Amino acid sequence: MDEDLKDKLNAWKVEFEPPRTFGSEVWQRIAARESARRNSVWRKLREWIAAELPKPQYATAVVLIGATLSIGLAHVQAQGINTKHWRQLEARYVTSINPAAQAAALQ
Repeated sequence: MDEDLKDKLNAWKVEFEPPRTFGSEVWQRIAARESARRNSVWRKLREWIAAELPKPQYATAVVLIGATLSIGLAHVQAQGINTKHWRQLEARYVTSINPAAQAAALQ
């Protein structure tokens, strides 16, 4: 059976003739995609960053903006946590000085 299959596969011929404009159409599509990639906003931004960021004034500005954003985000996060802890401390204080709150806490 193996020989029979080999003979059939060897006898099988595919005849395919691409259209005459096939090559030029392919190259036109490739050129169009390359042109679109060259004009891409992200590529222009990446090229600008690669060219301008190594300059000291831009690098300093990026570092300062990053540091400012980091500190601001940390402050907002810490403020929320501090508010939560102060509310817990207030509740404990009220419980410690108010006899009715002490009785409610024991129940």
